[in-house]
Amino acid sequence: MGIGACLMGLPADAETVLAQGDRKSDSQGGPTLEDFLRLPERTNEVPAAPPPEAFSPAVPPPSEGEAAETVHRNLSPLPDEPRSITGVHEHETGAWKGEWLMTVDTFNDAVGGVQTGVETVGLVEFYGSVSGESFGWRGGHLGVHLAYALGESPSRRVGDVSGVSGIDAGGATGFFVWDAWVQQNLPWWNAKLRVGVVDFNNDFYVADYASLFLNGSFGMGVEVGGGGGTVPTYPATGPGVEAFLAPFGAGYLNLGLWKGVPDTEGVLRNGDGGWFYVAEGGVKKGTSGEPGYMKVGLGHWRDTHSLDHWAGDDWRAEGRSGPAFEGTPRSNGGGYYVLAETAVGRRLGVFFKAGRADPARNRYGATYAVGLQASAPLPGRSDDALGLGLVRTEHSQEFLDYARSEGVTYFRAENVYEITYSARVGRRWMMQPGFQYVIQPGMDLTVANALVLGLRLQGWW
Repeated sequence: MGIGACLMGLPADAETVLAQGDRKSDSQGGPTLEDFLRLPERTNEVPAAPPPEAFSPAVPPPSEGEAAETVHRNLSPLPDEPRSITGVHEHETGAWKGEWLMTVDTFNDAVGGVQTGVETVGLVEFYGSVSGESFGWRGGHLGVHLAYALGESPSRRVGDVSGVSGIDAGGATGFFVWDAWVQQNLPWWNAKLRVGVVDFNNDFYVADYASLFLNGSFGMGVEVGGGGGTVPTYPATGPGVEAFLAPFGAGYLNLGLWKGVPDTEGVLRNGDGGWFYVAEGGVKKGTSGEPGYMKVGLGHWRDTHSLDHWAGDDWRAEGRSGPAFEGTPRSNGGGYYVLAETAVGRRLGVFFKAGRADPARNRYGATYAVGLQASAPLPGRSDDALGLGLVRTEHSQEFLDYARSEGVTYFRAENVYEITYSARVGRRWMMQPGFQYVIQPGMDLTVANALVLGLRLQGWW
């Protein structure tokens, strides 16, 4: 699963050290991108501390009520904001916020796969949020995220299971409510409670530095719900409740509970069914994209949706024998995941994600992702980002044994290597070419390794 911002890198010749008092998050109205680009030039003298005037905006600050824009690209959103799986945002300060985002992915399966050729998918999104303070609701917040998906799945040509496009809705086309929730700040443990239609992968299993990549499994591994179960995330979320707590220092605990089986048949809509719940705890220090940032998290999810066959729809469609549970439906079980990421200096971020699911309930037993994101890799291109990554998806051993008993043999794993470069073009456009080499697509012995060329175009208003 799976939409993943260019790090705000400083010029190579800037050696001025920012005082802690001068480093503020976007949500606190800190220096803008233009401020950082106007750092004083290096001299032989090293001041004890940079004067505040060095960070004065080149243009007068906005008057009260006027929007002040900040680029927040390929990183997690500001607090209390809906999040795109592609990570691109340009927020406006103020009590009322709204943004349109259009993403178009074009992929050419140039070599190998199931069938060479080109497929294009698109996603139009609207984000809106309102602070309750603007109408007397202390500690309240409202959020809405609407979307329209269209286009055929590029993976139908490649044959992969990881999802070469993170906005691929599996060929489903239509309008859907991605998020629609109310949130209330609570008076203890810096807690927040969110209720409504919410996306699991908005706040769980998220590594900021992984959101740059085109492949969807950098956002969420397919082992979550990988036995034919369900998970409330793009392209079909569900009604649920989330709680966010920060009981001490940098520690955090996020909890989530959903009711329903999301449905993507025909026009996208939210369905109903079993329960899905998750808990994630860890340590988070600083802000992604800045020196000193670090996050380590451990999560557990569970799906109570009953399955009568965990091998997958392709098995039933081919008329193979089953069900795997000998006629007795069982719950989809659950799994665990771990994630870790850190900033290395000013311009480099690295991440690692790993998830494992109950092998007796899930066809895909594990996913691993590792990579790096480098900001401003070229001189004069401070808004650009380069990403290098690897994602590996594995069959569970139980499934391989079951398939072999049915006379079918699969590879154990699919590996995808990706290199991508995101460049800002003008004020409101991004262009991101990417290359993916898929080894053993779909873990199918009959499908050749695939070279996939991709291009993502994004604009926001």
